[in-house]
Amino acid sequence: MKHYIGFATAGSIMTMIFLAISNYLTTPDTIWFIYPCLLLLLWPTTMYVVIRKNYKSYSVFCSLMFISLLVFENYKDSPDVPW
Repeated sequence: MKHYIGFATAGSIMTMIFLAISNYLTTPDTIWFIYPCLLLLLWPTTMYVVIRKNYKSYSVFCSLMFISLLVFENYKDSPDVPW
């Protein structure tokens, strides 16, 4: 199962890099690669949690990711008015 986690991690990292590069080459004024990168980050994390059965830390990690996405959206769309 460790090979699957390594494959998931390597595949996610390569895809995130590809998305970041293609975002900056095609539309540098619009940041859109963050949304699929969050989902790509969850894939190896979920596999790791299933093996370790550490569900509490997984829920904290996912909650922090979601909160950071909301903070990023707030800063990007309306930096003068915090939600």
